[in-house]
Amino acid sequence: MAEQRFGKYTLVKLLASGGMGEIFLARQEGPQGFQKPVVIKRILKHLAEEPTFREMFLNEGRLAALLMHPNVTQIFDLGMEQGAYFLAMEFVRGHTLRAVSSRLKKAGREFPPAYAARITAAALHGLHHAHTLKGENGEPLGIVHRDVSPDNVMVGFDGSVKVLDFGVAKAAALAGSTLTGMVKGKHAYMSPEQLDGAAVDARTDVWAAGVMLYELVAGRRPFPAEEDRVLAKQIASQEPPPLETLAPDAAALAPIAHRALEKNAARRFPTAELMATALERYCTAAQVSLTNAETATFMRQLFGDEANPSGGHPAVSAKAPLAEAPEAPSGLYLSAINPIHPTKMSQVFSGVKRLRWRALGVGIAAAICMLSIGFGLAMLGARRTEITAPRSTPSPRCPSLIHRHRSTRRPSTPARRCPAKNRPRPPSPRRLQRYAARAARSTCASSRGPRSSKAAAATG
Repeated sequence: MAEQRFGKYTLVKLLASGGMGEIFLARQEGPQGFQKPVVIKRILKHLAEEPTFREMFLNEGRLAALLMHPNVTQIFDLGMEQGAYFLAMEFVRGHTLRAVSSRLKKAGREFPPAYAARITAAALHGLHHAHTLKGENGEPLGIVHRDVSPDNVMVGFDGSVKVLDFGVAKAAALAGSTLTGMVKGKHAYMSPEQLDGAAVDARTDVWAAGVMLYELVAGRRPFPAEEDRVLAKQIASQEPPPLETLAPDAAALAPIAHRALEKNAARRFPTAELMATALERYCTAAQVSLTNAETATFMRQLFGDEANPSGGHPAVSAKAPLAEAPEAPSGLYLSAINPIHPTKMSQVFSGVKRLRWRALGVGIAAAICMLSIGFGLAMLGARRTEITAPRSTPSPRCPSLIHRHRSTRRPSTPARRCPAKNRPRPPSPRRLQRYAARAARSTCASSRGPRSSKAAAATG
């Protein structure tokens, strides 16, 4: 592209473009030959009218303008030019941590654990500065980056390490900085509470730094799933493989990485500074210098002539032909122009919440069914017991009571009789005497014979 005038800046080269905006290598000019290389991030015009993207873009400028730390990329300007919002930011000659890792893989080398620890510690210092930043009233702003990843960490050829892209950061004290319950960030580096859309704090960035450290040392992410729903399930419920088994040379880093990857935020490092301190102690034990010079040597060995200082970037110099400008560092600020649309991310991870609620509903329905079945079986058993149980009836002691009891029973149920009480009773002695006297009288009458007719007539 030919050089273009953009306000007080001159756009020299298009570094990258994406669905949200464009990144240009630019030159800021002033009187008496003043020149300063900068990076211009320009939002696309048609997205300037979209409230979500516009607010995300402006939020980055508002937050980054408050951050003054050597491990955070500086923002010089925020404005609108030619109908488009733009950010003028610090130009870092170097590569993203992702590009550094890719270069090592292409060369067949592993990422040295000590340098991974040193670079991660430097990024954590920048994050801690953002986490503890206070406003004019002295109250903490509660800034959380929420998108820490190798794509958002720059390693300069001078050994500097800087955190990029606070575009999806959350500042609790700034109105309109985020939408409630909106999930933002890259899937593989999101903490469990971030996936659930819950409140986040500095420990969310500590989790992301742990994932980044694990990936650099092990050569793979702790949760390697590619499909979003499977990845979310792994982050929420599975434990990562032990780091010492994947990288035996980095066994001393394993406790630090695994503490940062605790599912329960209360078990992680409470601050980014404490995790950085642990990594610095590891570097001291490994006899690795924590200065930028050591990292600069590592970058020069890895990138060769590209990393050699030349007194300025040739693409920025007005005297250098544009055709001779070297290729822009791969991955430079790319994550800043290709953010994941928050609506899409909410749809992706809301499916996980729906699955959880659906499982809960199925469990409740199953419990209700089991209770209903148990209640029905209990009622059926009680009914059978009532039908088969013998009725308790009084045992009468005399025939009159037996007769009275029989008259009150249902006709369908035969009366029960006691065999012992139905036997004939033996006659009493008195009754035997009466029987004997009656028999004697009958014998005497039969011995006299019939009366004569005369006697009968006389008595008549």
